[in-house]
Amino acid sequence: MFDFDVTEFSQSTSCHHLGSSGDRDIRIAGVVLYSGDPPKALIAKLVDLALESGKIYDGEGFKYIQESFDTGTLHLIGLLSDGGVHSRLDQLKLFLEGATEHGAKRIRVHVLTDGRDVLDGTSVGFVETLENFLAKLREKGIDARIASGGGRMFVTMDRYENHWNVVKRGWDAQVLGEARHKFKNAVEAVTKLQELPDTNDQNLLGLP
Repeated sequence: MFDFDVTEFSQSTSCHHLGSSGDRDIRIAGVVLYSGDPPKALIAKLVDLALESGKIYDGEGFKYIQESFDTGTLHLIGLLSDGGVHSRLDQLKLFLEGATEHGAKRIRVHVLTDGRDVLDGTSVGFVETLENFLAKLREKGIDARIASGGGRMFVTMDRYENHWNVVKRGWDAQVLGEARHKFKNAVEAVTKLQELPDTNDQNLLGLP
């Protein structure tokens, strides 16, 4: 299976429930844009404009999670690629920069590798790019790291036929910090797991 946890940070990023617990304050906020069936390019452009103008940080959703930045961790979960269907790496980097400028001090990214909207085998490149970007944030004093990962068809995302195990593997890795595989960093994880038989980016480690 392809769900992995970065050993060095698994303990510090695990969250056994949502809400307040001691000095932890975990908040979830989301924004949904819907107007019939708008073109994906239009939605992407609206996100670009919100990031460039900074308006994305003025919304109630961001202000809600911002309240926990002093003592909590900002967790981001999503597809990692430049496919433009479900994700764009440049938008993630801009949001990370903006979040740190608005007070985020501790960030954990939980990546889902693609291989469908982009060429299979390219996930290691996207992970390496993100790792290098997060390293630059750490140079500025921001504790920003990749905490866990999984293929889009095996963890969290592509849940065909209401496949509960896909959801459970995501919950275990991203929320509880529990995964079958432990690595020191995400580049090592993807590189080594891609070497296994019957493996691709969508379903890293192949079929169960």
